[in-house]
Amino acid sequence: MSIGKKIEEVRKRKNMSQRDLATILEMNPSQYSKIERDLVDPRFSTIEKICSGLKISVSDFFLTYKASKNHNSPLLEKVMLIEKLSPKDQSTIFSLVDSLLDKNVKS
Repeated sequence: MSIGKKIEEVRKRKNMSQRDLATILEMNPSQYSKIERDLVDPRFSTIEKICSGLKISVSDFFLTYKASKNHNSPLLEKVMLIEKLSPKDQSTIFSLVDSLLDKNVKS
């Protein structure tokens, strides 16, 4: 299952519409829709924001995502450790990850 489909599944379980969640996230509804339809790959910081809007932890999202798709266990362990950091430290890590991903996507 893709990340977009997993986000959609969790959102529906929470009885939220795309528009409801996009409003909470202060995101354009059409942009949010593209995430769920896997037309864009969300940054890690966006996944964190979506999880917050859905009131689930990032680690819970990836743990349930792992159950539906066999993911790298060390990566999930790192995500759980990141959640224990201060918001400032988390923000620094997310910025770094986003920068690295942008760099690799452009390569």
